[in-house]
Formats: sequence, C-alpha cells, structure tokens
Amino acid sequence: MLGRLKQVADELKLPLCERKRTYNSRRATELGKWAEVQGRGDTFHEAIFRAYFAEGLNIADLSVLKKICSRINLDPDEAERVLAEGSYKKGGR
Repeated sequence: MLGRLKQVADELKLPLCERKRTYNSRRATELGKWAEVQGRGDTFHEAIFRAYFAEGLNIADLSVLKKICSRINLDPDEAERVLAEGSYKKGGR
C-alpha cells in the first residue's frame, strides 16, 4: 500500500516522507472545520497535509497544531480553546 502511495505522490509531484508512525488526525480534523469557518480551510488542510505527509509531524500533538495555526495566521490560543471545548467534534457548529 505505501508503495502505491509513494508512486502516486511521485507522479503528482507531492512531497511524501517515510514516516515511522501513524498519528491520529481527530484533532486536526476538528481544527479543519474551525479553519473552514474562519475562511482558512484550504490553507489549513494544505498545511496539515504537508506537516503529516511531507514532514512526518505528529498532528495529534497540540503544540504542533498550534504552530501550524500560527504559520497560517490562525490564532493558536483560539485553536486550543476550540479543541478543549470540543466545539467542532461532531463536524461543525
């Protein structure tokens, strides 16, 4: 399966690192819904893709998610609050 994923990534010229672990994306998914409401959904999803697939970062880690938010001009403290409150746990408001 990973061989096929690597082949497709190469064909599409997408960055893909060789990760040693798989990380839970639930928190990133919640923040993705929040980012969409903020008008930054596409930017957030691309940043998460790059963090996970190209950089091999743990997108379940709150500090990683906050750094990603900061990089794309989303308030990292607000992101932490959104996750703490579970505001987007069921896919939206």
